[in-house]
Amino acid sequence: MTQSSKVFSAVALRSLIPSFAYRSKSIQQDNGLFHEPNDFVIQVDDDGRFWDKEGAERALDVIRYSAKSKNTIVVVFVHGWHHNADPDDTNAFDFSRSLAKTRAVLNDAPLGVAGPYTRSRMNLTSSGDVNVIGVYVGWRGRSLPMPLSFCTFWGRKRAAERVGQGDLNHFLLALNGLYRDRGEARRESENTPFMGLLAFGHSFGGQVVFKAVAETIEKELAADKAGPLQGFGDLTVLVNPALEAAQYENIHQMASRRSYDKAQAPVMLVISSQGDWARKWAFPIGRALGSTINGKPDDDRWPLWGKALGEYGPQRTHVMSVKLDEPVVEQNFDPAEYEHSPCKVAQRDLSAEKKYGNVDFRPIEPHRPYNPFIVAYTDNNLVIGHSGIFENSLRSFINDFVALTQGKRMIVGGKTLQC
Repeated sequence: MTQSSKVFSAVALRSLIPSFAYRSKSIQQDNGLFHEPNDFVIQVDDDGRFWDKEGAERALDVIRYSAKSKNTIVVVFVHGWHHNADPDDTNAFDFSRSLAKTRAVLNDAPLGVAGPYTRSRMNLTSSGDVNVIGVYVGWRGRSLPMPLSFCTFWGRKRAAERVGQGDLNHFLLALNGLYRDRGEARRESENTPFMGLLAFGHSFGGQVVFKAVAETIEKELAADKAGPLQGFGDLTVLVNPALEAAQYENIHQMASRRSYDKAQAPVMLVISSQGDWARKWAFPIGRALGSTINGKPDDDRWPLWGKALGEYGPQRTHVMSVKLDEPVVEQNFDPAEYEHSPCKVAQRDLSAEKKYGNVDFRPIEPHRPYNPFIVAYTDNNLVIGHSGIFENSLRSFINDFVALTQGKRMIVGGKTLQC
């Protein structure tokens, strides 16, 4: 390298050094989109520690109090690469808008006329009310300003793993403990308010969520106890997750050796888009370049390490597609089922072929009935590219799928049901 090249490189490196501190502290939410007590923003540093532990404890206290007094659904969203907790962040905006739409769908009693969701809750808990609490988890998915952020793949991947193993892990375990406690209370009385819990991760946020919940799921699979698997909350949803298929393989192998009865509800839903070039092409390239430093697994294991979860064909269980020329309609629930035909709800196979609004959901043969682990591959119209995760069709599908999952869990987890 010539002396002039060395000088140029040194100047360029020095110009970048201040950028490494970009957003390396908590971001103020005074004028943000989320407002307590219905919504919380929890921020995590690169070492996996909360910036504001008291804020996280306050969120748990609010959720605990709400779940004891009324029907409560908690939705946790962890954003991915190129995003953070900035109030102007597009993921923060889209999640807040999605929460508003979800609340409008679930609180379907305009002018005092109860809709299907409200009537279903009345049949199951004797109360139609529901409180939806959102938790937006912010971390330094964007550690450098654009366009330099595209150079941070390896650093943000490792940071996502630490975030999923740190304070957030304990927070989510505490949430799951509350969820399990409320489930036990409902076994004593079906009139007890129910608590719903959904963990949602996108891109590297999928890595964060998976790291936080995988151990709970793997321990339950290894225990091989009788009865349906519980998993984490009602459902863990990963959309275009940026983690290696190898991280999921242990769950895939253990789950494939089991059979499931009619009481089994879904535990994990993975949705990957065929139009996600970032995971289809950039992720393998990033893994290959990283292997030159960290070493490469044996050839037989490389496809699992070199491909993202959802891109590795042998792990896929379902395909999904959307008919754009058909209207997006909400699921046609029959609330009377929950009161007069609970066994029909309890025995519903949610892994079977079904149409949700304008979305076709089909298992790949050979289909394992009542499969609680769904790894679905979808066309680009349902999940647009890597980041189009808040489109109406996908949001409606997830709302309906979660609602049916919660309904089944509430029936199966209530008083002893002889079917």
